[in-house]
Amino acid sequence: GVGLCRRRPCAGQVLASKTVASLFFRCAPRSPVSEHQHAMAVIHIDVDRFFLAVHAQFDRSVSEGPGTPPIALFQYNDVICVSASARALGVRKHMSPEAARAVLTPAGGRLVHAFWRDWPGPRTWYKPYQDASRDLFACIRASLDAGAACGATLERASIDEGYVSVEERHGPESVAEELVRSVRERLGLPVCCGVAPNKLLAKLASSAAKASGGGSGASGRVYAVRSDEEAQALLRQTAAHRLPGLGSRADALARAGIEVASQLQTLDVPRLQAVLSLSPAAAAAAHDA
Repeated sequence: GVGLCRRRPCAGQVLASKTVASLFFRCAPRSPVSEHQHAMAVIHIDVDRFFLAVHAQFDRSVSEGPGTPPIALFQYNDVICVSASARALGVRKHMSPEAARAVLTPAGGRLVHAFWRDWPGPRTWYKPYQDASRDLFACIRASLDAGAACGATLERASIDEGYVSVEERHGPESVAEELVRSVRERLGLPVCCGVAPNKLLAKLASSAAKASGGGSGASGRVYAVRSDEEAQALLRQTAAHRLPGLGSRADALARAGIEVASQLQTLDVPRLQAVLSLSPAAAAAAHDA
C-alpha cells in the first residue's frame, strides 16, 4: 500500500536528473574491456537546418550561401527552421511568423511556408520531409555497411538525427567523416557529427561542430571528444540550458549563476535539488551516478 501512495517524479525531473547524471558519470574511468569485447564510441549525426535543406532541393532560392538573403520557414503560426543569417538577426524557432517577418523584411529577408497542399484545406504536406528522412537513414546504413563499421548499430532519434554505436577499433572519427561525405554526395544534405563515449556528449559535440569553426578533420564538420580534458572543454562552452531537459529551467539556472554545463558538476545534492526542482531521490541519483 505504501508503494501505491509514493509520489513519482515528473517527466521533467527524470530527464533533468538523467542529464545531470550523465555529466557526473562522464569523469568516471571506463570499465575494463575483456579480450572478447571492444570499447565503444557513439556518433551523433544531425542535418543542418533540415527543413530548409529539404526545401532548397525543390526551390534553389532558399539555398544557403554567400549573398543569400535571411530566410525562415514556417507552418501555421510557428517558425520551424531558420537560416544562419536569419538567426544572426535574432529570428528564432517557434517565433510567430509576424514577429519573424518584422525582423526579416527590413534586412531584405523573407518567410517561406513549409510544403503544403490545398485539400481538404490548407495543410502542411510532410511527405517531402518524410521521404528525405527515409533516404537519410538508408544512406547512413548503406555507408556503414559498405565500410569497416558494418556491425555498427544505428538508432533513429528524430526526423533528421540519429546515433551510431561503433567499436573504437573501427576508428569512429573516420566513420563520421565518411558519413558526412556520403550524405552530402548522395543526398545533397549538410550534416555534422559528434563523436564521444556517450550519447549526451556526442549530441553536444555535433552541436559544437555546427558552430563556426567548431568541427575538425577533413570536412570541418566532425567534433570528437577523445579525453576527459576535451569533454570538460566542451562542457565549458555549452550553455547549461541547452542540455536536454533543462531548456525550461533557463531562468532558474541564471538566477543560480549557472551559465555553462560544467558548473553543474560542482553542485551537491541539496543544490541540485533546489536549482533543478528535482525530488530528493532524483537529485541523489544524479549526483551519485
